Parts: sequence; C-alpha cells; structure tokens
Amino acid sequence: MQRKTWPVLFLSCLAACSSGGSSDVQVAVAATTEESAQTRPAAAPVSTPGGVTISHGRMPAEGLLTGGQITPEQMTALAAEGYKTFINLRPADEEGTSWEEDFAGQAGLRFVRIPVAGHADLSHEKVDLLTRTMEEGRGDGGVVLYCASSNRVGAMLALKAHWVDGLPPREALAFGRDGGMTRSEPVVKKLLGLGE
Repeated sequence: MQRKTWPVLFLSCLAACSSGGSSDVQVAVAATTEESAQTRPAAAPVSTPGGVTISHGRMPAEGLLTGGQITPEQMTALAAEGYKTFINLRPADEEGTSWEEDFAGQAGLRFVRIPVAGHADLSHEKVDLLTRTMEEGRGDGGVVLYCASSNRVGAMLALKAHWVDGLPPREALAFGRDGGMTRSEPVVKKLLGLGE
C-alpha cells in the first residue's frame, strides 16, 4: 500500500508547491488516485435475507444475487429463499463446476451455463443470451449469477447495462463494479468506448 500512496503524496506536494498549479500534475494525481481506488479490496460478501452467504456475494439489483462459485448446499438454501434461476458463466471444464446441470434438474430449478472463458467471450451474443435468461428468471423468482470470483459476472453486467439497457458507459461500468467486476475492467472500458 505504501508504494501506491507515496506517488500520490509526492505529486500532490508538487501540485501545491508549483506556482500557478500545473494542470499536468493535477491530471497525474487524479489518474494515480483512480488507479489506487480500483485496487482496493472488495467489500465483504453480503448475505441474503435468509442468511445465505456466497463467496464475493453482492446484490447489485433487486432479485439478483451475484458472486463466486456456489456449492450444492448453497443452491438448495438459495432455492428455499425463492431463487429459482441459476446462471453460471464458467465453462463446465473449470474445476469445481459441472455438477449444476444434474443437481438443478433434480431439484426442479432452472440452470443455464453461459461459458465465458476469457475476454474474447465478452460478446453481444453472450450478453443477449444473459439478458434473455435473466428476464425469464426474474419472472419466476430471484436470479443467482455467478462465476469463480464474480469478475466475469460484473463484466457481463456492465456490458448488458450499456448495450441492452442503455445506461451511459460510466454508469454501466459502475454497475459492473457493483456486480463484482475487478480484473476485467480495462477490457470492459474499451468495449464501452471509454478507452483504457
């Protein structure tokens, strides 16, 4: 943390001490501060009203729970709370997944896998499929949208917010962060037309 803080303090001192206040220094301070904000640790996972907590869990919108990989026990507990649609953005060959199809089917739950293996999969086609699945799921109770750490979830939600829901790019990016986006943010910014 100290390595990231001292450049901000140094540049702030330069800005304060320079005669007339150089706008270049102020821009550098702002850019460094924004970078530090993006590397802050994620907030503690939220719990559902019934007390279910999943890794990296968040509730960016009503009826939508996002997070990391869930377990069969968590799926059962979430179903008891009214979550009937489960969407996994992990390919079935990733470790810790691939059990959901059978488990959800036996429990009478809706499970959809939309594999997002990497940034190349952040496409209009996948976002459209996510949109349709979420809309259908919301009509039948809550939706649980997850991947390994919620990073892919947030990325897809940011793109959906702009490409489908029409939110301005910066608001869509903020919604993606609320959904768990971290490492994918630079790529999502480009896809939203925000540059690097």
